[in-house]
Amino acid sequence: DVRWPSMGDGKIVFQHKMDIWSFDIASGTSSQVAVKLPSDRLQLRERFVDPMKTLHSWGLSKDGERIAMEARGDVFIARTSKKGLIRRITESSLARTRVPSLSPDGKWIAAWTEVDGEEQLLLHSADNSAAPRQVGKVEPGWHFRAEWSPDGKSLAWGDQRYNLHVTDVATGTHTAIDAGEFEIGRYVWSPDSRYLAYDVSLPNGYSQVRIWDSKAKRWFAISDPSVDSGYAAWDPKGRYLYYLADLVINPYLDRTEARFIVNDATVPVVVALQANGALPFAPRSDVDPKKDEKPEEAKDEKSAKGPISPADRKDEKVEPIRIDFDGIATRIVQVPIAPGNYIALRAIADKLHFVGIENKGMLPEGEEDDEPTGTLFTYDIEKEKLSTLATEVEDYDVSMNGKVLVYQSEDGFTRLEAGATAAPKGEDVPDTKVDLSGWTVKINPRDEWKQIVREAWRLQRDFFYDVKMHGVDWRGVWTQYGSLLDRIASRDDVSDILGEMFGELSVGHTYHWGGDVRRGKSVGTGLLAADLEHDAATGFWKIAKIYAGDYPDLKWSSPLVRPDLRVKPGMWLVAIDGRPLAKGEDYLRRLVGRAGVETELSVNDKPSLDGARRIVVKPLGSDTKVRYATWIRETRAYVDKASGGKIGYIHLYDMGGLGLKQFSRDFPPQWERPAMIIDDRWNHGGFVASMIVAHLDRKMFSVYGTRYASGKVTEPNRSRDRYLAALINRQGGSDCETLAQEFKDFKLGPVIGTRTWGGWVGIRGDKPFRDGGGSSQPEWGGWDPKGQAWQIEGRGVDPDVLLDLTPDGFLGGKDNQLDYAIDDLMKKLAAEPLTLPAPPPILPR
Repeated sequence: DVRWPSMGDGKIVFQHKMDIWSFDIASGTSSQVAVKLPSDRLQLRERFVDPMKTLHSWGLSKDGERIAMEARGDVFIARTSKKGLIRRITESSLARTRVPSLSPDGKWIAAWTEVDGEEQLLLHSADNSAAPRQVGKVEPGWHFRAEWSPDGKSLAWGDQRYNLHVTDVATGTHTAIDAGEFEIGRYVWSPDSRYLAYDVSLPNGYSQVRIWDSKAKRWFAISDPSVDSGYAAWDPKGRYLYYLADLVINPYLDRTEARFIVNDATVPVVVALQANGALPFAPRSDVDPKKDEKPEEAKDEKSAKGPISPADRKDEKVEPIRIDFDGIATRIVQVPIAPGNYIALRAIADKLHFVGIENKGMLPEGEEDDEPTGTLFTYDIEKEKLSTLATEVEDYDVSMNGKVLVYQSEDGFTRLEAGATAAPKGEDVPDTKVDLSGWTVKINPRDEWKQIVREAWRLQRDFFYDVKMHGVDWRGVWTQYGSLLDRIASRDDVSDILGEMFGELSVGHTYHWGGDVRRGKSVGTGLLAADLEHDAATGFWKIAKIYAGDYPDLKWSSPLVRPDLRVKPGMWLVAIDGRPLAKGEDYLRRLVGRAGVETELSVNDKPSLDGARRIVVKPLGSDTKVRYATWIRETRAYVDKASGGKIGYIHLYDMGGLGLKQFSRDFPPQWERPAMIIDDRWNHGGFVASMIVAHLDRKMFSVYGTRYASGKVTEPNRSRDRYLAALINRQGGSDCETLAQEFKDFKLGPVIGTRTWGGWVGIRGDKPFRDGGGSSQPEWGGWDPKGQAWQIEGRGVDPDVLLDLTPDGFLGGKDNQLDYAIDDLMKKLAAEPLTLPAPPPILPR
């Protein structure tokens, strides 16, 4: 593209690719401008980085003595007990290696490694004594971890096409064994290596647990398709299959609305693999049938909770497992614990490990996007006892032999004996930490950047919702932008190329972000969320307006709004931290670095230090949302006054947690009004629009009440006949466009404003680059119910009433879109008033 044109002196200067060109208007010719920028190019120098900041995946060896880690795009092996060598297995900034998996004999690491720019399944020597070996050849694409069978003969793995494969390691033959409605990323081999248990997505949206028999060459359904199930785990003795199932449906009612959610529905279950197999948790007799058996050798308390010795480890002989598939779905029992949001089930001898995730809601904003941490539990099947092993756990793994457990948390890795019931405390803590001190990784920045651009191109190819890439020659795009890679000089250049390359697809939601970008330290300025006017004569600042925002929420209101501070518009700011403000001095200079820090202000009713009063506040790091919340409050008051209290007003910041908060807070106190404006302008998008529309589209069935409050309640709750209008603009996109389109399709009311952005294809953004950055791939495109046209993407939603804001009017406080909506609704109310009916006479009985 030709970019950044600037005209002057009869020429137009512009950027083309990575050069500056000059177009001579008179002659109509262009010439390249020779630019020389002497530089040490420090960002291109090889350097050492902290690999823990970009640790993307890891797993244990069979005995748990080693851990294989993917960090910064390469693979490393380290000990889990005591300090030792951290061995670098791969070393290439030009080719990324992902999701390593150690073979049962500890000699090889299976991982997805880029070969000629495409992922292939390679076996890397675990001690670097042999060259990597490619196992067959797979189609270009993206792949999940390859899991070894315990005998080391097979590997199971999933791909982005929703297939599950098994690979014969000796021959390199890849066999697709099943496929689902979404990616298959959880699978585990039986101890005898014959069976593979996994969960697959069904058309109904649930997951089903299945077992593939490598001898019969077919799969068998294990769980009921009407119950969402997954995370299968094998009993080491071959008696049971465990998995997690959403069996306990206990609806939670909303506190203010007639709606519900289902939370904490998951429990572990046990399936008897043999038809004559006994299930645990049965009622017990007065005689223990195992009383004559010799008990296991007792373990001391420290070994149960602390580190374990690697010496003298002998795995039990693996017996062939028999599975009677007939009637297997009925041979099930629920583990007797309280249900929760459980994931990541693992099984060892007579014990289970799993993680519980607490539902903390969608706010504060942004937390729903973070990787969740959970509580790691241990469940003793014989004792029927649940114990909390650790909290704030990010991930964990159990060695294939069931002896070692390692969990990851913010402060690194902790190693315990599998089956432990409590994490160590006090002086025992250091002994259980996996010591990775001194671990650094050397990188070649430019090579990394080349690999990142190639991977980003490949991810779009593999996940973009249109296999034809919107008609773009995607290979040609790689040729075009790949030619620029040798001139990349910074991580910002990478972002620039990604933006231009993604732009070729002409689609919204092709984002890119983050990465190892060199940035200076930012020092914020404390803000008072107030408008102040400078008085040149005295140097003091007059407080013209204080933005109340959503007080008493202190994060959403001015620090000056607290009533006990007694600060009002018209007062003067005369000193900060006891030092008077000088003439011509901007008071904000005194607040640099003061965001969130106690700061003393001197305020007065007059522009003078005499009689000034000192107060202490915590300035805000940003006042944008405070001003926004104040605007909402003032706009609602404007609508209320203009309509005589007949029209409600709700603005939605986004279609995520904050938007739901606003609707849940602002709709109930306005529900009884016969008209309402839903302001969808400047909405940041999300995924909850249909929930809000469903609420607005409720049809009233009945009005009811007591003899003293007749007609104050409707069924469904807070439903009524009302006139609605929606406001939209070009700054609103993504899921806010869903609300606009549904408003039109469901004929809820007029949509007023300008056409929306037109970016609607859904994304994830869950595949980070090697340096911690990432990109999104538009994956979920939508079409209309008749299958005649694609929805919204590229075009946006056209309003019923096209009406643009005038800049001078809006900046001057006049919102002609809002005024149109008020006028339209008031005319409808005048022509046909909407009131809740009074109760009819009660007939005698």
